[in-house]
Amino acid sequence: MPGSRAAQLPELQWLPGYCAVTEFSSRMALCSTDKSGAWHMLPTDDAVKGQRSCAKRCTRCRNCRFVSYSMSQNDCSWYAECNLRALGDNKFQTDHHSAQVKSDRIELTRPHRSRFHLQPSHAPPTALFFYHMSKTGGTALGNLLSGFAWRSRKRELQQQGRQLLLPLVLPDGMHGCFFALFPALFPGHAQAPTNCAAVWRSIGYAGGGQPAWQRHAIAVEHHVGPSRAAFFSTLEPKLPQLRLLYAGHNGTIVTTTIVRSPRAVVRSTYKMWPPRVPAETAQGAAATAAGGFGMELRRKRLVVLPFGYYLQQRPPVAAQTNQLLAASGLEAAECADGNGTSASSLELARRRLRSFDEVGVTECTRRYWRRLGARLGWSNLVDESIMDAAEAREHNEWYKPVGMEITQTTTRGLRPWVEAQADSELEPQAAAALERAVSCDAAVYADGLWLGGLLMPTVGARAEEGDERAWLAEAQVREPSCAAG
Repeated sequence: MPGSRAAQLPELQWLPGYCAVTEFSSRMALCSTDKSGAWHMLPTDDAVKGQRSCAKRCTRCRNCRFVSYSMSQNDCSWYAECNLRALGDNKFQTDHHSAQVKSDRIELTRPHRSRFHLQPSHAPPTALFFYHMSKTGGTALGNLLSGFAWRSRKRELQQQGRQLLLPLVLPDGMHGCFFALFPALFPGHAQAPTNCAAVWRSIGYAGGGQPAWQRHAIAVEHHVGPSRAAFFSTLEPKLPQLRLLYAGHNGTIVTTTIVRSPRAVVRSTYKMWPPRVPAETAQGAAATAAGGFGMELRRKRLVVLPFGYYLQQRPPVAAQTNQLLAASGLEAAECADGNGTSASSLELARRRLRSFDEVGVTECTRRYWRRLGARLGWSNLVDESIMDAAEAREHNEWYKPVGMEITQTTTRGLRPWVEAQADSELEPQAAAALERAVSCDAAVYADGLWLGGLLMPTVGARAEEGDERAWLAEAQVREPSCAAG
């Protein structure tokens, strides 16, 4: 339309296919240093409008020259370089189309020269160890720490003569690079991995080599696999000595995790990883009869299991409880039997939760961020405009790492169907299965509400159906920003 903002862009030639596979992650790609990245776009039924929005966003990204857009996946992937004559052949059955937005070539900036990279601070050293339990909202905290929401705010404050105190953030799996800073405490990591210097440089350390911990704010994420196990097996036994070292420099160490309503965790897990089975199998036929969602992927007919059917056939274990038992050799799955055989496992999980310096509650994230920020003195966790930006960002429940089949389907009705399934009222048998699955987590969640200063410790090892709503209602009285429901 003449005079519209979209009309300011020239007409682009969109070709079927994609430049290269990109990933969404807790670390947002930097337009000033990275070669590619991806943005989530708002859903639309107008492919042309979506393409123009994607291209317009590219114009505001320094290193973006090419884009690949998918309306079904709400994906706008960007690239510094792309061979439009050799686009991906859509073997994943996507609806991606690609175009060149800018014609000028870009001289890529070396990462350590980014204006966003952090120089040593004159403040006392601080360290945050974040034990990230899945489906509790940890990605939002990771985004805040790693710079999703504060980049534009940083420039605004600089113009006002103010500075943001920001941490160097070691993502999941990079904990060994922090341990290597303390060879006497962690002799197994005395010889830093050869890529640690590159890791430090990539996350913002501009000094070369390894940073001096006495002069920096550092955050370490422990999320999955060996990283999560290392928190309790390697870090926790050395925490007293580590705290003494930091105290000798007037520094602060904080350990933290986040808990969430157990039923919300189960439903969110289903939304993100809805189970599917081959349609030709007996299980698939049963799932179809139960009202499953049929789809075709790579010439194979699959059926996505309904939520109620999934709960009864593959009842999930108490996820947060088991995540707190990492590296212990224990599991709380027995809790679903109602026979009390997992009492020791549950008690260990609760003791571990109580050992954290700060425990956040997903339903009260802003309160949690303020507590962390005040304790550490980190500006990105207490600046209201940054928290507004983080809360306004829509969390994509549908993101999967590259290779997970569910992202490669062209079935546009799948996502709303899965979401409706997860939020639907359950039949009695499915509801009973859900209650068994969350019986351990209910006690852990109650402890989390108490540790977060939102609930008195009035709940024992088990809880009745509906207690969570009552707890959240009580929490909302104490903290109106907490969601009751």
